[in-house]
Amino acid sequence: MGGLRPFDDMISVADMPAYIIMHRNGFHDLGLRTVRHVAVGYHFKFYFRAADPPSQKQALGFVELVGHSSLSKSELQEYLSPVGFTFAVTIAVPPGEIKRVAFYVGGLPWDAFPDCGHRIANFFSEAPNYDADKLTAVAWSYGAGGDKYMKAEKTCCGQVVLLLRA
Repeated sequence: MGGLRPFDDMISVADMPAYIIMHRNGFHDLGLRTVRHVAVGYHFKFYFRAADPPSQKQALGFVELVGHSSLSKSELQEYLSPVGFTFAVTIAVPPGEIKRVAFYVGGLPWDAFPDCGHRIANFFSEAPNYDADKLTAVAWSYGAGGDKYMKAEKTCCGQVVLLLRA
């Protein structure tokens, strides 16, 4: 992508489905205007770069995208970076329904990570990582119907950090 890009640039490409474009105003209302990266497969997944930690009202608006009506304020206040964070939105291909949202926290030293539970802690300690620049991240992920879980991501190979910096 060549660095951060305006969401409006992303949705202005030829053949962008209308069911993706229809979310523009709602994302803008929540301050989601800058895309860090995109993944496309069975879903569109936009990773937005948010400049500041969200207010409680804004964070609640994020999870309301998938029908949640409450949010643990302590998780977000304790772990989201004061200089920005990544917020992901997963959109079904088609019909354009927002399936999941997630607040990502990355780059924390291991001793500063939230309590992730045994399985995630084991994943971080045991999964190999061959990249020169390593990245670990946890995310609070919210889905329709009240579904919520914490997930973990860790670079393995392919120099992902360099791609994110590009």
